[in-house]
Amino acid sequence: MASYLRGQLDLFSTHGLPFSVLLIEPDRLQLFQSAHGHEAVRSILRVFAHTMREVLRATDFLGRWEGDQFLAILPMCAENFIEKIGHRLKATVSGSGIHWWGDRLSVSVGVAATSATAGDTVESIVGRLESSLQQKLAEVPQAAAGGGV
Repeated sequence: MASYLRGQLDLFSTHGLPFSVLLIEPDRLQLFQSAHGHEAVRSILRVFAHTMREVLRATDFLGRWEGDQFLAILPMCAENFIEKIGHRLKATVSGSGIHWWGDRLSVSVGVAATSATAGDTVESIVGRLESSLQQKLAEVPQAAAGGGV
């Protein structure tokens, strides 16, 4: 993922080709795991990945980032579209779920978005995304944050 992101940064600095990045993280996954187990977490992450692939374009690059985070790199996606795509992705993925021992389980996700700017590095982009995501997750009320947990 970092290598692909560096490649997009090179294209941006050399040719001015815009791109945007999304950081997607399931909310309160540790509570979900405590309540339903590791296999349920693996199943829900597979559903998330599949759902995200369905929402994103064929030219977008999606992969695991750190821990349970996903990173989506969207070539030729300008800043004025990334927030809309992030909201659509969050709504779609948060609406997905699994059937587990007769129950339908889901977990909400946090999504942070940014677009490349002049002088960006992998570290500066990821830093902006992580800071934005932590701020968004901190704003989620505790009672609503469980999303099916």
